[in-house]
Amino acid sequence: MLLLFPAGRHPLSRSHPFCILNALSVLTIFLMLQGAACMPFLRLDLPRNVTYIAHDVGKREYVTLWADGSLYRRFSELEMRTLDELNKRDASSCSPLSSDDVKKLPGFSKLDAHVRDKYGKGKANIVTNPSEYPDKGAVACIDTGVIPIKIDGKPTCTSNKATVSGQLTGTGGTIRISFTQGYAATATIAVEKWSEVAVGVSFAATFGIPDIAEVGVETTVTGKFTNVNRDEVVTTVDNTVTQDMLMTIPKDKKCHGTVTTKRCNVGGRARARISGTGYIWYNFESRTAPAGSSDKHYKWAILIESVLTNQDDRSTWIDITSDMTSEMKSNYAGVCE
Repeated sequence: MLLLFPAGRHPLSRSHPFCILNALSVLTIFLMLQGAACMPFLRLDLPRNVTYIAHDVGKREYVTLWADGSLYRRFSELEMRTLDELNKRDASSCSPLSSDDVKKLPGFSKLDAHVRDKYGKGKANIVTNPSEYPDKGAVACIDTGVIPIKIDGKPTCTSNKATVSGQLTGTGGTIRISFTQGYAATATIAVEKWSEVAVGVSFAATFGIPDIAEVGVETTVTGKFTNVNRDEVVTTVDNTVTQDMLMTIPKDKKCHGTVTTKRCNVGGRARARISGTGYIWYNFESRTAPAGSSDKHYKWAILIESVLTNQDDRSTWIDITSDMTSEMKSNYAGVCE
């Protein structure tokens, strides 16, 4: 028994834009296979003009066919590669994309025109994340890479040399001095302008802090903020270490330590991209089919990124301001006077 699905993907896969199983075909499968269920289809790397895939349940093979129905090749189930990126993404970096959010994407008109050209202009409801297709959802995700904060203005810096006292150890005229050295930074992240998509959603993001103290150190901080105006979060990074120095006190001398601290403060700006990805569903009031096909169905799923291939067409932005402070402790030394 061969179950025919559209080219490249099984209808339950997140990677194919169309779902063609209708009530009749599901009933036929049920009666003939007595309970065999549609399994998640495993992604194939196929030529663009391979049009159909048949699942040979008995042989546990997938048969790929050209548009004219001739054979391209067969794949064993073990040759397929599983890939479900939406389910694997960190929940803190993504949020379900609502049908209203889809309409706010810059390229929605292009996406809608594509669907209407392909399936007709009949009345349809746009749906995202339907409960009956849990693996065919849509999400809004923040950039998972480092979001660079760019310096806004010239840093204000101060530098001073501080005295560090020590403690006598035993009776042998030895002093122990503890020094803290290294780099620490604090960044206050504030939402200046929120994204129109995923309003009120909290996202975790990693921000890059530039070398504002000009000491050759750049670092990153991670914080969770909410996509609403003026939301604010304070993030810190501390790469300092504390070390001890033992000094023998010369006769008639007093010893102490010194350390130089350079502290800088500056404002900054960043932009965080929120991208829509996954499937949206057009639920038509009347069954429809692609032009030139008689295979009509009520529901068609479209993979957003397969139509809006330019990420900017499916992205909105959060504008962020930041107040950054860095502190570098270095040049520690022991002094006896």
